[in-house]
Amino acid sequence: MFKKLWQWIERFWQRLFGTARSESPSPEPEVTPLSDAAYERLLSRLLDKVAAGWTQDRVLEEIGDRRDDRFFQSWLHRFGKRLLKSPVPNRELGKRMLQLSEVGCGEIGEIAGQYGRQLLEREFPPLFEAEYEPLFAQLLQKTTQGTSAVSAFLSDLSPRVSIEQWTNWLRGYGERLLVEPEPDQTMGKALLRLSDVLQPVTPQQPTRAEDEAMQAFSQVAGEIGREIRSREIVWEVWEYAGNDRA
Repeated sequence: MFKKLWQWIERFWQRLFGTARSESPSPEPEVTPLSDAAYERLLSRLLDKVAAGWTQDRVLEEIGDRRDDRFFQSWLHRFGKRLLKSPVPNRELGKRMLQLSEVGCGEIGEIAGQYGRQLLEREFPPLFEAEYEPLFAQLLQKTTQGTSAVSAFLSDLSPRVSIEQWTNWLRGYGERLLVEPEPDQTMGKALLRLSDVLQPVTPQQPTRAEDEAMQAFSQVAGEIGREIRSREIVWEVWEYAGNDRA
């Protein structure tokens, strides 16, 4: 009898705790995090779609499971803080991030709007002398992406530095480059590429003065680039015929 009683108690406890376990909700599956580069591509795609007029439904469909992705949210905070530390105003990017928040796409949109507003509210002093060279290096990198990338970069920096100021600085920078007996040929090629890319670049609602300023910038870049390239050392290889006589 004792054995039967014990078996009954065991079955009772199994039913009790087995039911409790089955009724407990299963944890929500967590999305696999992406790389920083993949998150940046996703954000860029969302900003492009919103700029093209996408509505909330289509944006949410594009985000998919990433809407509540805490890794995406964490990356977006890091991305926003990096933008706020940049010497480039990034005002156009700030406007687009604010647009994303206005569509209404959850926490991602709210974070984007938070940093977008801060980017638009930032005030900048004129460009410091020490900032010209590193920013010019960034400008040369943009030339590999085409005219639109160069135009956007110059426009973004326009609250801090005018095209005339860029041109004046480049003249002095070119003099320093040409002091070297063997100037950097990579720099020469980049300057020629910049000169070519600047030709079709015109500011929004351009004036004649702005056109002339851009042409002068292009001309100075081309002159320095050509002078550097003209100093390229060509190494000639002489083939030994093997018929020298003592």
